[in-house]
Amino acid sequence: MEQKTSMFCHPTQEQNINFKQAKNFFSLGKIFAKKSEWKKAIAAYRRAIELAPDWKEARQSLTDAEHQFQEKTINTQQQIEPSKKLTRQAKHFFSLGKIFAKKSEWKEAIAAYRKAIELAPDWKEARQSLADVEHQLQEKTINTQQQIEPSKKLTIADYPLEKIATQIATASNAVIVNYNLADDYHANGDILVEKREKEEAIKAYKKAIEIQPELWEVHHKLGYLLQEKEELEEAVAFIRNQ
Repeated sequence: MEQKTSMFCHPTQEQNINFKQAKNFFSLGKIFAKKSEWKKAIAAYRRAIELAPDWKEARQSLTDAEHQFQEKTINTQQQIEPSKKLTRQAKHFFSLGKIFAKKSEWKEAIAAYRKAIELAPDWKEARQSLADVEHQLQEKTINTQQQIEPSKKLTIADYPLEKIATQIATASNAVIVNYNLADDYHANGDILVEKREKEEAIKAYKKAIEIQPELWEVHHKLGYLLQEKEELEEAVAFIRNQ
């Protein structure tokens, strides 16, 4: 790949540096494009063009990405599901359900998933998770039935799920604290970026991800900062893991 020099015969050192940075953004744009993440690809290509305005390949890639994004927007405009508009509280209870399920604490998991569904009735994933843990609890009931009382048929309804509410609320508060703490580190990172204290911003973003790994927006911001430092391999790793 050669630098286009239509406007100058002998590129200056600054122009060479700019083009080197532009290539990094161009590479990042290609990664996003392969993942069909068109908005991110567009942002990366535009940054590459800012640094190397005469780079035809980057301009063509930008045009292609913008076209793909427009097509995607048209195709999905009428397909936005209410289940995707989830409240933070519903997500908290869903996360709790997953935690309880991993520990085979089926009663607690059921209570958490039911609360998530109460807050987000159209959330298909939560409903499927609830069905799964109810099945697990039923299996456990069948396996232990003879050890309790052969004449008694236990069902899910026999478990005092209401009594679990206090436990769920306590655990939920802990999750909420973690979410808020991650948000604080995220916000602090944004402030540090504005102050051009990028090293400290990187630390803040990494801490936010450590607390709440699924913060995709922070993954993207962190990857962008690392890319600016030319730590492309680590940048791509964070972006791919979002």
